[in-house]
Amino acid sequence: MHRRPGLGESPGTGVSYGPLAPGAAGGGSGSAYTDEQIEQLGREGKAMPKPGGGYWLPIARYADVTAAVAAYRELAPRQREGVYRWITLRARLLKAEHLLPQGWGGTEPGGRS
Repeated sequence: MHRRPGLGESPGTGVSYGPLAPGAAGGGSGSAYTDEQIEQLGREGKAMPKPGGGYWLPIARYADVTAAVAAYRELAPRQREGVYRWITLRARLLKAEHLLPQGWGGTEPGGRS
């Protein structure tokens, strides 16, 4: 059976590193940042590295925390590896933990740490 790509996935890969919701921080259409800005934020440690190179999910300000949480919720469980930690780390550094959903900030939802 052929599986259709999920929301935000690249056909044939099953993995997405692009925007996952309208206005989500992540590059491409709907993002608050251009690809060049995301690369610069990545060099500054404010965007999450992609395994194959480049960056996605920039979190440089409060609004980005909210957008990143929305993007996280759209990811399939197997795609969430490291994203939860990235969001909570950046929220702590921005002193924006109050923007995280209730129950976030310790171990990853679902029992992962």
